[in-house]
Amino acid sequence: ASFGTDHGTAAPHLLLGGKVRGGFFGTQPPLSQIVDDDLIHTADFRSYYSTIAEHWWHVPGIPGFRPLNGILGS
Repeated sequence: ASFGTDHGTAAPHLLLGGKVRGGFFGTQPPLSQIVDDDLIHTADFRSYYSTIAEHWWHVPGIPGFRPLNGILGS
């Protein structure tokens, strides 16, 4: 147990900038599925980082984590 010092495993992420499409993406974590006192995540934060790296900075993303579709415009 973290005794309240963690920031959660299923925290929301905010992306800001001119290339970001507005809206909500992903799915809400199911409140009925708790693992080790935490919500399960529906999108790994490394997928967000891979999306930014590949589509915004034009560098290779994180191996094993595919970019997320639809969050960045052209």
